[in-house]
Amino acid sequence: MVLIIAGFFQKEYDSLTALSLAVLVILCINPLTMTNVSFQLSVGSVLGILLFSGRVQKWIMARKWLKGHHPDSVAGKLVKWFASSIAVSASALIFTLPLCANYFGAFSAVSVITNLLTLWIITYIFCGLLICCIIGAVYTPLAVALAAIISWPMRYVLWTARVISCIPYACVS
Repeated sequence: MVLIIAGFFQKEYDSLTALSLAVLVILCINPLTMTNVSFQLSVGSVLGILLFSGRVQKWIMARKWLKGHHPDSVAGKLVKWFASSIAVSASALIFTLPLCANYFGAFSAVSVITNLLTLWIITYIFCGLLICCIIGAVYTPLAVALAAIISWPMRYVLWTARVISCIPYACVS
């Protein structure tokens, strides 16, 4: 909404201002939301991504072994995707890691690896589930067939979580 309003008034969009406005609106509706762990984790992860992911990505891309790929080549695009994925995951941890340690007494030492292996498919799962719900309101048998297809990527995510959780020290207390 802030992006659209900024464009309408020909003003520059600022993601930190948009996040601050979202937090303000949520807290005006219910100030006790501030004590909600999921709210703190969500805001903390987005804040970390907004503040640090660009710089972390530039630092990763400056590594010797990642240089030398043309940006338009398949290798160049893969390197950029890899650097971006690592940067976003690591940046989200900056504020969420202390919160997880405080509230849960533990944190995931393999979260960046888990994110690399699973986050790319989560968007497709959510879109598929949304389509499945819409179709289910009209024609249930088709929605059931679609849900059977969507279950395979979901099984991949669950399998990955099971495998990764078996890594020694995957969760550090």
